[in-house]
Order: sequence, then C-alpha cells, then structure tokens
Amino acid sequence: MKTPLECSLFFNSNPNQGSPSEFYPGCSRKAKMKHKPILLLLLCLLMSGFYGTARAASEKNGEMDSLRSVLEKWVEAKQLISKEKQNWEAQKEVLTDRVGLLEGQVRDLREKIAKAEADIGNTEEKRGNLSAEHEKLASALSMLQELIVKLEARTLTLLARLPEPVQEQVAPLSQEIPVNPERTTLSLSTRYQNLIGVLNYINKFNNAITLTTEVRTLEGSQPVEVKVMYVGLGLAYFSNDAATIGGIGYPSSDGWTWERRDNIAPAVSSAMAMYNSEKTADYVALPVEIEN
Repeated sequence: MKTPLECSLFFNSNPNQGSPSEFYPGCSRKAKMKHKPILLLLLCLLMSGFYGTARAASEKNGEMDSLRSVLEKWVEAKQLISKEKQNWEAQKEVLTDRVGLLEGQVRDLREKIAKAEADIGNTEEKRGNLSAEHEKLASALSMLQELIVKLEARTLTLLARLPEPVQEQVAPLSQEIPVNPERTTLSLSTRYQNLIGVLNYINKFNNAITLTTEVRTLEGSQPVEVKVMYVGLGLAYFSNDAATIGGIGYPSSDGWTWERRDNIAPAVSSAMAMYNSEKTADYVALPVEIEN
C-alpha cells in the first residue's frame, strides 16, 4: 500500500489544463486531501523563490545599467580631459610664443625709452647751449643793427660828396640804402652787402687816377665838354681838347666845387696825355689845395 509520501508531484507546464499541480494517478484521494495545504505552501514558496530570483535579476540588471552609464560618463570625461589637455598643450605653445614676442617687444620699448630719455637729456643740454648761443647771436645782431644804421647814415652823407661818375656807378646799390632804417624790409645781410658794394667801389676809385669826359658849365662860358682827371676823391683837374679852358675841382659839403683856371689847362692836358701813354713821362706842375 502506498503512503501519502510516496506520491509524486509535478507542475503542469500547460496552463490550460486544470490546476497548476497534480498528483500521479497512483496516489489516493485521501493522500491528496491530506497534503493539499503542504502543496499550497510549497507552491507559495516556489512562487516566492521565482519572484525573488526575478526581482534580484531585475535589480542586478538595474545596477548593471547604472554601472554602464557611469562607465560611459567616465570614459566620456576621460576623453574630454584628454582633448582639453591636447588643446591646452597646443594653446600653451602659442601663448608661450606670444609671451616671448611680447617680452621682446617690451625689451625693445624699454631700450627705446632709455635711449629717448638719454636723448631728452642731451636735447635739454643742447637746448641750453642753443639758448645761450641764441642770446649771443641776438646780442651780436643788435650790435650789427646799430652799427649798420650808423654806417648807412655816414655812407649817405659820403655819397653827396662823391663826384658824378662815382655816384652813377654805385647808384644801383646806393639806391637800396634806406633813408629810414626802421621802415626798410630788407634783411640785415642784404643791407650789409649793398653797403659793402658801395664802399668797395668808392675805395677803389679813391686809390686810382681816373679819366672821364664830362660837360661842365663854367663861369663866363656856355656848357663845354671837358676831360677830367680825378686823383682819388680829393682832387680833380679838367681841360678841353684845345687846352684853352681848364680848372680844378674838389669835394665840399654840398658836392664837388669846380673852379675855372685856364692857365693850368696846358699842364692838365699834358698830364692826361702822359697818363694815356701819348707823351713821354715828365714832371708836370699842377696846383694842389689842402684844407685843414
């Protein structure tokens, strides 16, 4: 006789066929009824096991997904860090070059500033020297202005006492001598050049014997053409071609004064011929007047 414990239990895999568990046909109904609570308990235990296993598997799958997500983010972070590191190395090289270039420019600027400061010091020194030189030149210029005003005044006075041939020769320059120095527009150098030109010609005429042909209006005669021999600027003799009219001339405050002295005409004519190499040199007596 079979006991209830000898009954076999199985689970029907087909859900459409009755209860989830049945006994083999060899078991008695009494055994079935007796062990039914136990079977239910076992069924609950089995179901709990299956549920726990499924839950554990589900929780494990969730942990795996979370771990996978963390790993992906970690890999992404490592890649980002590597990329940023590469970018930094490249930028670091560029920045290093720029810093070197800027440092070189800063050195150049400092050198230029130092040179400029030195030049400023030299410029200040030169400026002081130029200022002192300017003051000297200004003082010298003032002295030259005072001097040329005096020279121009004396030259204008002298021009009035010069013979007509000299006045005609120096006229282009003497006309530029200002009568009123304060109103002239000529530069100081131009005024000196004009003055020097006039005085040079006057000096040359004064140191030579000069023969000219002039028309003189003498006492007791009509205007007559005569030859005049100037001995410097102090004395002159004149005679006509026939040696019948003669005389002397000398400077005065109102210009040259001419006196007729026909008796000296032959001697004057003879002296002029000797000067022109038309006669043999010889002693000629001519009157000379000296004023104290």
